[in-house]
Amino acid sequence: MHILVDGIHLDGEMKGVGLYVANSLIQLSITNPSVKLSIVVLDKADSAFFPKRQNIQYVHVRFKNHLWHGLRTLPSLLRQLKPDILWIPYETPVAFLNRPFAILCHDIPKEIQSAQSYRCKRSITKYFIDKIDSLLLRRTFYKAQIVFANSNYVANWLIQDEKVNPSCVRIAPCAPGADFYKISQKINREVVWKKLRMPHGYILIFYTGDPRENIEIAPETYNTIVKAGIPCGLVIAGVRDKDKPYLNQLFSGYPWSDQVRIVPFMGVSKVAELAEIYTAALVYLEPSLHEGFGMQVVEAMSCGVPVVSSNRGALPEVVSDAALLVDPINVSKISEALIAVLSDNFLKDKLVRRGYKRASYFNWDKTAQIICTGLMDASGFK
Repeated sequence: MHILVDGIHLDGEMKGVGLYVANSLIQLSITNPSVKLSIVVLDKADSAFFPKRQNIQYVHVRFKNHLWHGLRTLPSLLRQLKPDILWIPYETPVAFLNRPFAILCHDIPKEIQSAQSYRCKRSITKYFIDKIDSLLLRRTFYKAQIVFANSNYVANWLIQDEKVNPSCVRIAPCAPGADFYKISQKINREVVWKKLRMPHGYILIFYTGDPRENIEIAPETYNTIVKAGIPCGLVIAGVRDKDKPYLNQLFSGYPWSDQVRIVPFMGVSKVAELAEIYTAALVYLEPSLHEGFGMQVVEAMSCGVPVVSSNRGALPEVVSDAALLVDPINVSKISEALIAVLSDNFLKDKLVRRGYKRASYFNWDKTAQIICTGLMDASGFK
């Protein structure tokens, strides 16, 4: 079986989509060595982070924009390579194709757009581009032989709103980007605290520059924690250089601003450092306004960190009973949940135990098998 995979998100600084592609491809190539994988990658991508297996080959392309990629580049590659099926592991509209194809839906575009414009309204141009994109994507979902979804939350949207045939929808969830449980067992929290100059530990939040991550809720939330007399710092991790000035401005003026640490974005080459940041946290806060899955809550739970999570999108489904759920725009409720975890050892231990159990449900071997079975069904390959 020959699968053409759109892997343009593979790179050294890949986030959720890239990690999903990389981890599922590794498992696919290991568990199904007879499958030939031709992976489309960008010319400028760092090949050091590409999965390397005997049954994987790479096809390099230039990227203009996602519409050109889906409407011109991918159809052209299908005609040249003639694979049994094309797998597009993210939401991109495609033209008429001469081969079966499967697509993965990580998220609900209209919900992302709404969350991202919560504090910053979209321009008229962006509004119309999103509208056109949504119409083309709806047609793509309808034409696909298989539509994979990250979560039941996304799957239900595909079936109810996008009118995708339920028999064509398969749930193929994310999993931790690495074996965080194993790595975390060797980490000494006090050593990490000393390195960050936080002797009493810290609350952990991630911010990679996406408006829906809702980082604006952090200053007032942390201010409430400080006023409650709880001795802990605040770590904002995953920060790219371009976003540091905004964060510095956001936290400036508070008397406790010296208790905030900004930790740079950590790519796939820094899994150990990422595991340290997770494991040493007293609690992980996920205040996102919308997620189609929420890999970071799973990674935090894998590291034995209690989680306070937004109650929006797929996050309640992903954490199940292993986290405290809060309204992400309600500072009072978020603060109450954090204070409860930080001051109640029984609650903290309960969340940690449940977190380990819930995180173990998600693994790439299971997801890769779901993907492979779906692709074989879609292509008619036996």
